[in-house]
Amino acid sequence: MKKYLMHLPLSYNLRFILIILSVFVSSYCCMSQKLTNEVRLSKWSSEACDNTFDPYRLKTRVTNIEYTDTTTIFTVNFSDNCCATFKPAIRFYNNKLVFLPYEEYTGDYCTCNCCFTIRYEVFGLKEKKYSLYFNDKKIVLSDDFYDTVKPSFQYYNGKKINSINKYGFKEGLWVTFYKNGHEKEVSLYPEQSMYFEPKTIWSKGYHPNGNLSFYDRNDTSEAWFEDKELKYQFIEFKVDDTLYTKLLKKFDNKVVETEFLLKGYQTLKNGLQSDYAEGWQTETIYKRKYFKSGKPQSILGVDTSYTWFETGQVESKRYKSGMVKFDTKGQIVEQGFNWVERVPEFYIDLQNSLDVLFDSNNTIREISLNRDETTLGGVTGGNRYYWKWDAKKNLIESPKNWNEALPWERFNEMQVYFKKDRG
Repeated sequence: MKKYLMHLPLSYNLRFILIILSVFVSSYCCMSQKLTNEVRLSKWSSEACDNTFDPYRLKTRVTNIEYTDTTTIFTVNFSDNCCATFKPAIRFYNNKLVFLPYEEYTGDYCTCNCCFTIRYEVFGLKEKKYSLYFNDKKIVLSDDFYDTVKPSFQYYNGKKINSINKYGFKEGLWVTFYKNGHEKEVSLYPEQSMYFEPKTIWSKGYHPNGNLSFYDRNDTSEAWFEDKELKYQFIEFKVDDTLYTKLLKKFDNKVVETEFLLKGYQTLKNGLQSDYAEGWQTETIYKRKYFKSGKPQSILGVDTSYTWFETGQVESKRYKSGMVKFDTKGQIVEQGFNWVERVPEFYIDLQNSLDVLFDSNNTIREISLNRDETTLGGVTGGNRYYWKWDAKKNLIESPKNWNEALPWERFNEMQVYFKKDRG
């Protein structure tokens, strides 16, 4: 070819070169135009979790579309895992514009969902027809953040009741009725509920005879028998900075089932260091439970607590330094001891508990020690040690290399048992 061109006149050579250049330029321009017209994601941005909406109701949708000379900007709202990491992308094919929050999930997985927003700036959409998708679901431009229903309401005694807004939320006064037309339950909801399922401000129920059945409001819940006798009462009230919680509950035969009074208040987590963060302390002033017969089942006091069998026999007695438990015949089956050892250098008390189990013949068969211990790295808890005996009172299990005093020797009650049982 080269030899052939060399023998052609110069004008022919120039013409041939110009043809080749023309074809090259034309091909380049076509390729460049194709790249210029390609639909692509030119930029994106996302916003942090938005707690305004309920993520489990949120409708995936486009909330805004903006246009510039070269790009179309879509704002997409959707719900995803709280710990999702976004790396958006788009796909454009068959007149479908598909928005992706990520091509592959790379975030952590948390036990919650949240509402997110991503802005997609898309180049090359001008004069193109397309429909919008988020992942594989078709989406549209919408101001409604939840699916909607037809709003409804009723009138009763001249009042508007049983209103449902376009998101299906209850609003205002709600009334249900018995078959005879008498009021069964009356509740009041917020006048407008747009973002979350509303809770009642108060609610009242009525027996068929018209007497009040229950009345629930912010800090009090009460219920009555048909003859107006109090059946249940739960009250929370504050005195200065102390919160009191009171409960009374009765069986259907009107015998008291449970009653208690608790108080809670802010306190330091550790009194040895005044700069420790505050915590919440709850104390029991009294707590009592009864059998349906009216006999006591348990009484929890400030210092000492009791439980009983329904026969009236004491089942257990608990106090700050320990406990003792009996069978139905009054025979001791378990005894426990609690004590602390202060360790000033750690600003902490080491907790110790000793649990003793007895055979039916009132003989010790097992002792376990559970205690906190200090180490070079700090304090470890839940360290447990066992001593066990067989039916002939022979020691068959004990901690290896135990070189401390036996933990039960500090208690006179235990010394009496060991003198009696071990001779």
